[in-house]
Amino acid sequence: MQRESAQLENQIKTEKNIMVNLKANYQMLTAEDVIKPFALKELALISADSDTANAVVISEDEINTLNKKLQNNDE
Repeated sequence: MQRESAQLENQIKTEKNIMVNLKANYQMLTAEDVIKPFALKELALISADSDTANAVVISEDEINTLNKKLQNNDE
């Protein structure tokens, strides 16, 4: 019984350590200094306060039309 209790306590400690690591990773990955460069480089997004001279504006109707065309091409 004591051995089983000790094993469960060890498992609880392990799970708590995993939770701490996951929270730390989450905080690291959701930090603004990580998200902004990714958004700029990988997604070509711009911040709202940046220069909008180079921004591309697409209406919702145009997006829906493009989505329909893409879906038709997949079929």
